[in-house]
Amino acid sequence: MFRTYFYEGEDVCDRNRDIFMETVDAVATATHGEGFAAIKATALGRPTLLLKLSESIAQTHNFFKTLTGMEKIQFSRLSEKELVKKLKEFGVKTDSSSVHEWFRSVDFDGDGHVDFHGWSKILDDNAKLGSMFKILNIKTGNLEPLIQNLTEDEEREFANMVRRLVDIAEHAIGKGVRVMIDAEQTYFQPAISRITLEMMRRYNRERGNIFNTYQAYLRHTKDVMECDMQLARREGWHFGLKLVRGAYMEQERKRAAAIGYPDPVNPDFEATSKMYHECLTRLADEHTRRGKGTVSVMVASHNEDTMRFAVNLMKDRGIAPSEKIMCFAQLYGMCDQSLCAIGRKFSRAQSLRRVRGAARFFHDFVSFSFGFGPVESSLSQIAAKMLT
Repeated sequence: MFRTYFYEGEDVCDRNRDIFMETVDAVATATHGEGFAAIKATALGRPTLLLKLSESIAQTHNFFKTLTGMEKIQFSRLSEKELVKKLKEFGVKTDSSSVHEWFRSVDFDGDGHVDFHGWSKILDDNAKLGSMFKILNIKTGNLEPLIQNLTEDEEREFANMVRRLVDIAEHAIGKGVRVMIDAEQTYFQPAISRITLEMMRRYNRERGNIFNTYQAYLRHTKDVMECDMQLARREGWHFGLKLVRGAYMEQERKRAAAIGYPDPVNPDFEATSKMYHECLTRLADEHTRRGKGTVSVMVASHNEDTMRFAVNLMKDRGIAPSEKIMCFAQLYGMCDQSLCAIGRKFSRAQSLRRVRGAARFFHDFVSFSFGFGPVESSLSQIAAKMLT
């Protein structure tokens, strides 16, 4: 959990995949198919490829904002007629074959619209990263690749990375274990989230097997979550997520200052708490809108105010712990008294109502994760989590 992964070759990435699959087996045995396994994507491939993909996603985001004039891209859907109209406003020749070719290539579900989330099929076996992300040059009307100069080795390495994630997901689903893809630094996260959303589209049709992670200490988190949640609603799959405060605050601020872009982190502790609570409330609203079995969240926080907020939200909305819409998790040793109190309180309520399986309920509703790694890096990671 506390290890920082550096790329050491494809064989090492394969070994990391196997270790994650062994972890899934251990979780399945210990929890009888009710547990979670956390996966770190940077352990499974070359991180620079995630960086390149993240940069192309940011350019795609800007393209949609430019065309639609909307900051919140969850509403940025364009028909071909609307696209042509927008391009004409920019003085682009819309009778070129490139415009129609581009529209057909990105209308993946064939609904006559393109949007930010319909951009690529990253999990496709034969997909090439260099050709997946193409964009119209608004000045010339020509198609241009966003990710350029990829070697054949890099294309193969990216395909291997995705395959390893798919291997872990399918192994976990076969064991009844849900997979959480951990959030990482902002310069990797758009790519990690994009791949995770594609996995959710594929594997969350029946239940929440794949969970994305959202970091409440980032200013844009609620908007990003809203965008992804709308996609899940529109396409009819389960929206599962782990909500954390975040652990890279100092690193993110130093990088922003060094490179000269706006600080992506919320201004203070209170703003992060507000963001976290707003996200939880929005998820409860989504559950009310879509119904049972469509939304679930792991409340991964060591903050006692946030834990109380989540428990009260469950009470106010009539969300029973047995519905598994909300569950709680922490690092072992960080705030055990609060998490154990929540588990005992709700498991006692289950027992009083004579709910079947109440004896095991405590372990299904609350979870501890055990950090491992070198002492120095482990302590620094714990300290970083305490800061947020």
